[in-house]
This record gives sequence, structure tokens and C-alpha cells, in this order.
Amino acid sequence: MRTQDYAANDVQGSRNETHIRDFISRYAGREILYCPNPGNGGDAFIAHATFGLFMEFSIRYETVTHDRIVENSTVFYGGGGNLVEGRYHHAHGFISNNIGRGNRIVVLPHSVSGHGDFLADAPEVTVICRETVSYDALRAAGLPDERLYLSEDLAFCIDPAEFQEPRKGEGTAHFLRRDVESKGKVPIPEDSLDISMCWSGDLWHDPAFTEA
Repeated sequence: MRTQDYAANDVQGSRNETHIRDFISRYAGREILYCPNPGNGGDAFIAHATFGLFMEFSIRYETVTHDRIVENSTVFYGGGGNLVEGRYHHAHGFISNNIGRGNRIVVLPHSVSGHGDFLADAPEVTVICRETVSYDALRAAGLPDERLYLSEDLAFCIDPAEFQEPRKGEGTAHFLRRDVESKGKVPIPEDSLDISMCWSGDLWHDPAFTEA
């Protein structure tokens, strides 16, 4: 759901909305550390968009891995859906290891499930949610407006002009998810290809590789 769609669906009252481009522009010309979110091809899209915004706003960055411990830095943790309690550990582990060390940590547009008390008790962490369910849950957990925002997924910042014209083929193609985020409600043909899982891992630290 894009940012401009939120108002019509806001049944919880006013939400602290921001366009992610506007938010990142606050850091124009500054130095940051960036921890890309590990994951599949969808996370590559998100990281690619993030690198593009860094270039657009002349943000000088160093990429770090999710097991890195840093001090006295401005740190961006990559957008995605990793802050899901009981399923993924990368984002929570990174934040846990780097709070209380003089850092200011920004979690770029994310889906979040659980971890509300943990994030509410970490005053150096700002969370940007990419949809209203996560935002409302974290607001209910006690995150204040100055540390909680609602924005669009970073992938929407990619210029559609970057995509070439599709090549035409024949027959029927099946592209159904097989991973833990699959709904699992339909039979998956043997010839199905889970595109997102063609690439998966802690891979998105190099802008050229991520773009490719």
C-alpha cells in the first residue's frame, strides 16, 4: 500500500506519516553506517532503492553486516520484514548488539510483528513501518511519534524506467512461493519457480551486485 492510500484506511486516528525520500533527505551530506537486511530477491530491490537514495542525497555510507558491533554512529538498518518475533533474528540481533553504545539507529521501512516492548524501551531506535498493522501495534506498545513513522516500502522509490521491456514467451509459467512466507494453500506444480528465492542470503552489501 502506498503512502497516499493510508488516509482512506486510517481507522486508528492520525498516524505519523512521512515519505521515505523526505525522511532520508534529512541525512543529506552526512556519514552513516548501513546494514542491508539479509533476505531474498525482494530484499535486493529494497537495498537497490536505498543505495539510489544515498547517491541522490550525497550520503556517505559504509555497509556493515548484521553481526557487526559499532559505536557512536548513525546507523540505518535496511528495510524489509525481518523484525518478526520468533521467525527471524537478524534485525533484532543487530539492534540488541548496538543499543547502549552511543548509536542512533533508524530501522528503514519495515513490517514488524512482536518486539514492541523491546523497541519501546530502546530510546536510540527510530522505526519506520511500511504498513499500518505494524505501525498501530508499535504505537500501542508505547513508541512515541518522534521514534515511530509510517511510510511506503523503499522498493517504490525505484524508477520504473530502470526496467527493460519484457521478453515475450509461450506457454504457462508458474511462479509460486515455497518459503516460510508462502500461504501454502494451493498445490505447487513441480515446474514452479519461486523467483524471490533464486537469490537469498546476506548478499546485498555491494551496490553493483545488488543492481544486477
